This record gives sequence, C-alpha cells and structure tokens, in this order.
Amino acid sequence: MSAFVALLRAVNVGGTGKLPMTELKATCEELGFTSVRTYIASGNVVFASRKSETAIKIRPGEATGSLCR
Repeated sequence: MSAFVALLRAVNVGGTGKLPMTELKATCEELGFTSVRTYIASGNVVFASRKSETAIKIRPGEATGSLCR
C-alpha cells in the first residue's frame, strides 16, 4: 500500500464554496482510500491506497461526485 498527498486548489478560499474537511475525508473514504487525514481547512489530504498513482490521478473535468461544486 502506498501513501499519497492530494493538494486540492481553491478549497475554502475567499469565503465561497465551503467544503467541510469531514465531508472531504468521507468522500475520500468512499473512494476506497484508507488512513485519510486532512490538514486544517486547506483541502490538503494524505491517504493510503492499493491503487496505482495513475489510477488515482484525475484531470480537471473528470472529477465526479461531491467534490465537484
């Protein structure tokens, strides 16, 4: 199992489109990631997964679910 860091842009910036870190953590867990931890309200996430790096990466416009607003 490998550890990953996701640095999400524009999360909780400017007071609009608030994303609670509990919701972000729950979404990552629903995607099958384990040991999910968030860092303050920045949108930075550390997690573990058996999936490959390629399988985890997404490009803008490919994301689905509650992470897209």
